[in-house]
Order: sequence, then structure tokens, then C-alpha cells
Amino acid sequence: MAVPTGAGGGGARGEIKWGGGALGAAVAEPRREHGPRRVAAATAAAAAAAAAAVGAAGAGGAGTGCRHLVPLRPAALPAGPALPPRHLPRRFPLGRGQRRLPDGGRLAPGRQGPVRLGHLRPPPGHAAGGRPAGARGRRRGQRQLQQPVPRRRGAAAPGGLALPLLAVLGPAAAQRDGAAQPRRTGALRAAAGPPAGAGRRARGHPLPLGPAAGPAGRLRRLGQPRPAPALPRLRRAVLPALRRAGALLADHGQPLRGGLARLRHGAAAARRAGGPAPGLPGGAPPAAAIRYDGVNVFGYTVWSLLDGFEWHRGYSIRRGLFYVDFQSHDKKLMPKSSVLFYQKLIEKNGFPPLPENQPIEGIFPCGFAWGIVDNYIQVDTTPAQFLDSSVYVWDVHQTKKLIKVDGLHAPKRKRHCVDFAAIRLQISLLQEMHVTHFHFSLKWSLILPLGNLSLINHTLVHYYQCFASELLRVNITPVVALWQPMIENQELPVSLAKYGAWENTETVHAFVEYARFCFTSLGDHVKFWITMNEPPVKNLTYTAGHNLLKAHAKVWHLYDKEFRTSQKGKISIALQADWVEPACPFSRNDQEVADRILEFDIGWLAEPIFGNGDYPEVMRAWLHRINGADLYNFHLPYFSEDEKKLIQGSFDFFALSHYTTTLVGSEKEDAVKYDHYLEVQMINDITWLHSPSRAAVVPWGLRKLLNWVKSKYGNVPIYVMANGIDDDQNMVHDKLRVYYIQTYINEALKAYTLDGVNLQGYFVYSFNDKTAPKYGLYSYIANQYEPKPSLKHYREIIGNNGFPGPETPELLCPEEVALCPECRFFRTRKSLLAFISFIFVAFIVTIFFITYYSKRVERRYK
Repeated sequence: MAVPTGAGGGGARGEIKWGGGALGAAVAEPRREHGPRRVAAATAAAAAAAAAAVGAAGAGGAGTGCRHLVPLRPAALPAGPALPPRHLPRRFPLGRGQRRLPDGGRLAPGRQGPVRLGHLRPPPGHAAGGRPAGARGRRRGQRQLQQPVPRRRGAAAPGGLALPLLAVLGPAAAQRDGAAQPRRTGALRAAAGPPAGAGRRARGHPLPLGPAAGPAGRLRRLGQPRPAPALPRLRRAVLPALRRAGALLADHGQPLRGGLARLRHGAAAARRAGGPAPGLPGGAPPAAAIRYDGVNVFGYTVWSLLDGFEWHRGYSIRRGLFYVDFQSHDKKLMPKSSVLFYQKLIEKNGFPPLPENQPIEGIFPCGFAWGIVDNYIQVDTTPAQFLDSSVYVWDVHQTKKLIKVDGLHAPKRKRHCVDFAAIRLQISLLQEMHVTHFHFSLKWSLILPLGNLSLINHTLVHYYQCFASELLRVNITPVVALWQPMIENQELPVSLAKYGAWENTETVHAFVEYARFCFTSLGDHVKFWITMNEPPVKNLTYTAGHNLLKAHAKVWHLYDKEFRTSQKGKISIALQADWVEPACPFSRNDQEVADRILEFDIGWLAEPIFGNGDYPEVMRAWLHRINGADLYNFHLPYFSEDEKKLIQGSFDFFALSHYTTTLVGSEKEDAVKYDHYLEVQMINDITWLHSPSRAAVVPWGLRKLLNWVKSKYGNVPIYVMANGIDDDQNMVHDKLRVYYIQTYINEALKAYTLDGVNLQGYFVYSFNDKTAPKYGLYSYIANQYEPKPSLKHYREIIGNNGFPGPETPELLCPEEVALCPECRFFRTRKSLLAFISFIFVAFIVTIFFITYYSKRVERRYK
């Protein structure tokens, strides 16, 4: 069918027609200020301004495109007049003095304008509230609203087809504007749609879109004043604006959101049936159907232009591109963010690939840390049979077993690392990955069960020593965290967890003594320390976070003063940092919400250490506001000047764990996902890729986070200490994790090469499914470890040191000298080494003198 278009048409392959649809409501100039024409006049005035705004946007005019940038909030819009079903007439026969219009409508007595009082049924598949419904809902709506007036030949067909605005205004308005009135059997019929019965959709849509269509021109409340004439303003604003924008008014009879996959499949089915798919509601389905399925989609129309009358709901915020303030005299319009999005979509003629979203080629610098994470390594301290000092006799005649001989014991020997079989297996698995660093955490509650040095688990400490030394033997650098919180007791000794945990200042002193013991016991093997790994900011009180910061600072200064010179290591804190994206990037309110979440989630612990030594001003201002409103009573402690100096600068690098990105808004839409404390609405973007646990895969969030850290805290060295996604354990090929690792590392490369971020390392989470189910690069089934495809992909990226291309210059990195784990024996026994050296020198001197005097004696006797 030929669809008239405006000057701004065009689309993908030069065929797509872009348009905006709305329920038409043309009005005459009323004489009294009450009745249904008041509603029609208000809707017409709002439509005029909205069409002008859309036309200006389509013509390149400036616009905010976000509802938050206008003074009236959407929540303040009142519900408009809505009549109960008993006020609706059962049918629409011709009343006294009324006459039938040529298109099936009726003209009120004494009126010469095109005021339409016709059909009142909702679109097919929609209940009275504007929502899709089944056959039962449609029958219920039909019983309430009854059938429309039978249409004559040439009447406006019910088809939800694209209509030019000229037909919406009506022939009379077109004549007054100087336009030629189309003949009913010619252009107007083509514009209005096919005749009744021409196709399934035409038969199922009883709501016409001809002159003054829509329920707004038919419902009224007695006694309401009649507004000023709105039709001249409608003619002057709507027609030129829509001609500039090239928009079409149409009504698909479906919501704008949802059913994307079904729409695309429906388009493919239409192609198989041999017909075109004239315009699909939604977002990407038309483009996907054109590109992948070869569907002949020649148009796309958005429903609808502005919020209007929604049946029994009255005037409310619904599917329009514009909000309408029905309480104001001039019916103020507030553009939604979808206006700007649709404008950009038309300008770009689809979804062209953006340069910032394209993968880049390049490599990371020499010495870049490629690592893997395992929160807690597998610890098996079962003693080997060689450590048993008992003597056994083998009964070869009767029991065929070993019988222990009482009273006899063999000499005991020292423990060796080869006695721990579990270490050899884990080291071999790590060697297969070709990683350079391995990050794991110590168990404070097991090393010091009582929280002090009165009871030490020496067996476990020796196990950690052996594990770290074996890592160094295969050229893997151990990265060790002193404390990582867990669900039970926060991984604190029971004596500390029982008495307030981090809210008790005794925990700070206990943590410092525990760190001193670990530096002394493991410092010769470990050169990369994390004081606290991913403190749970969402579960910490402000007092606990206050003490946690002081504990970190004291441990950092302890290492800096007493161990850095001899051990030559580095130490810092690792924070969980997921990116927060505003739902509307052009909205100041949404941006303020996103900044507030970042300060509460990251800045709370990062600002005192990497910033000015105190908490973020955003936190203090927000807590002061909500405490002043008597809603909450949260006290954010203050640091003394000495504590600020102690905490500020207590870092060697910025370590962060990043997993996903969250979308937030400032308007309350879903009470379940609304945070009343921070006044933030969590939003789920259904267009994002999600894991089985509903974690969003948003690679560009990592790049934005790295740039945020750089802009806020300077060019500090950054390590991505954990980055991973869960996947279905039943899947043989973890394609989601392969895509996740590929895209996130590429975004990290963009941050390093394009943005100048001082990125020093990247760690994948996690090592295996045994310790972190669904996250591991090794599957664990029946006591067997099997590598997943994601492991092989990560190993390939490590081997290439990134994503080299044909034009990437070759980077020659000097080989690092392997450390000598066995040299620890001599470094810790310097006095013994000096004594042995003295004995060796004395022995050499003695041999020399003996030889010398022996030769003199021989010559004397000769």
C-alpha cells in the first residue's frame, strides 16, 4: 500500500519511513465551555505543541529529551476525567437534529465544524486500560462500549495504518488552510487505509483514525467550562512541524515495549508468506529483520506522540513521547528521553556502529600482570605417611596388614612442601593457564583462632609458606589478601566477631598484630599484599567502616616502616567497584543519583585513602539532609587531624573488583527496586545481555569506571583484581564467559591506550568451580578438574599480551630473572653462613700452610 510521507522520510537502504503516531482529535471552535469538546480542545492543543516539538527535533532543533529537565515532575500529573461505564451510551444512534457524516461519524446539531462523535471501542488486543488483553478482555470491553456505528463506503478504515496529519485534521480544516481536499475515493482513502475487511488487521481494529478520532472528543462531564479555540493554533503548529520532521501519525495498537523477539519472528513469517512487513513497533526488531532475515520492512512508526486519554484511567502518563500538563492553561509539554533517542535514531537512519563500541587492536605493556583469583585456596593439611615416626610390622601370614609396634619410634624429620599433595595439583593447573599472578586470601580465623598470638596454627602457616614458594618456583607471583569477609562471622576469629567485630576498636589492634605475624612468616615469599579484599560496604555500619579504615592505615604504615626495606613489596586495599550509569544521560537528576551511588559504594572507603583523608562531601551532605528530615538517624564519624594524616596516602596502588553495571534513575517507578534511603530507582535494561544470575554484561562500564578513578584520584596505578561472570554449569561451551573476558579486556585496553589510564594488571574471577561455583575457568566434576573453553581463550589473550593486529608494533620485553626460593635458607641464617664461611677459609689456610711446610721439610732432607 502506498503510504504518504513527509519530507524527512528515508531509512535503512533508503526505504524505511520514520514516523510518530497519535490518536487524532480534531475539534471545531466550541461555543460553550463544557462538554466533550473541552476535552477534544485540550488534546488538540497538546498535540499541536508536541508535533511542533517533534518537528523541531527532527529538523535539528535543540531539545533536552529528558523529562527530568522540566519543572513539572511526572508523578504530579493528575488523573483526568473518566466516566464510569454507566455514563456511556449503549449505542450511538442518530440523535435529534444530528446528521451522519460521510465517513460514518455524526455531527452535532447546529455545528458546522468536523466534531466527531463516532466510534469508542479500544484497539484490538487491548483492555479498557490500554493494556493487551485476551479474547475475554476484548469481549468485556465490547460489552461495555458496544459496537461502533456501521461504516459507509469510503469511511475511515480501522487498520492502525499510517495517516498523514492532513486526514487527522479533517477536510474542513484542510480547506480553511488552503490545502486541496483529497477526494474520498482517491488520496484520502489511500491515506486512511484499506477498506473494511481488507486483511486481518483491518478487520480487527474498530477504532478509526479519521477526522477527530479518539475517545477524547466523545466523553464529557456536564458543567465543565469550554476552553478557548484551539484549532487555529493546531493548524499553524502541527502541519509545518510535521512537514519538517517528515513524521507520520499512526497507531499500531501495541505498546512500544516488549515482545521484541516475537516481532522479529512475525516479520520473518510475513516474508515467508510473500508480503512485506509495513512497520513494526519496538526498537531493534525491524533492523534485525532487515539485516538477518531479509524482511522487506519499509516503514517504522512510534506510538504515540503524547500522553492522552487512556480509557477508564483518564489522563495519565502512558505511551506518549511527551508528557502533558493538563492542569496548565496552555497544556505544557514535557519531552521524554525517548524523544531525543528517536530523533538520533532518525538522524543515524538506524544503529550504525559507534567507534567507541568497536574493538581495538593493541597490546599491554611489558610486565603487565595477568592473573586469576581464588578467594580461598584448597587447604589440605593431612600429614603424609613419611611424617609418621611409628614402627610397623607387616603381618604377611594372617591379617596381611601393618601392625604398629608399641614402644618403638623412628627419628622424626621436618615437614617438607612435598608432603602436601594438594599443592602440586593446584600449581599444575595454574601452570596450564600461563598466568603471571595468582590472587588468594588467608583465613584469619584459622591462622589465629583466638584472635591473638596465644594460639597459632603452625601447620596452616607452613602450608601457606609452601604454596607461595611453589608459586615462585614456577614464576607465578602470589598476591595475598590478609582479610576477605565471608558470610559467617565475616571471616573473623570467633572471639572478635562475638564482641562487635569491626565496630569494636579491639579488632583494629588485633588486625595489626595479625598482619605483623603474616609479614614475618610469609614476607620472604609474598611481595604483593592486599590488606582487605572487597569490604562489604552494603553491610557495614559507618562505625565499622571508620575502624576498618584506621586498621588498614595502621597496617600499611607498619609494612612501610618495618618490612618494605627488607622485603621490597607493595601493599594496598582492594574495593568492589561496579559502575553506575544514569538512566537518562541528559538528566541532571539521574546524573546526581549515579554520582551519589558511586560515592556511597566506592568513595566512602576510597576518598579517605586516595583523596583528601576525609569522607566525601556528598555523603555528609546527604546524611545531614535525611537526618534533618527525621527520616533516619545515621551518624558518619569524624577523623581527627592525626587520623587524616595517617589514612591519607596509605596506598601503593588502586585495586578494584568489577563485575557489572547498574542502571539508576531518580523517579520512583518500581517500589520493589527503589532504595528509599538513597532515593534511587534501580532499573533493569532488558536490552542488556544478562547471565543466569541476572548480572548485566556491560563491557563499557569497566572503561568508564577506570576513567572515573583516574579523573578523581589522579594517575594512580590500577589493578583490576577480579572480573568475572557466572554461567550455566550444564553448558559444555561457556560462550558467555568467553564473550565477557574478550570484551572486558578489550575495554581495559581502550582505557590504557586511548584514555591514558595507568592500568597495571587484570585478574579473572575465578580459578575453579569447586571454590566458586559457576564462576570458575575449571569445571569440577567427580573430583576431576576440566578446563573450559574460556580458559583456553584467556590463555590465548595472555600469550598475545592483548589483541595485536597486523600493524601493531612488536614489543620486546626483557626476561625477568627468576627468584630463588631456596635462598631463603641462607637469608634467614646469616650468622650460620658467616660461621661456615670462616671455617671454610680457615680450612683453606690450614691446607696451604700444611702443603707449604711439607715441601720445605722435603727439600731440607734432600
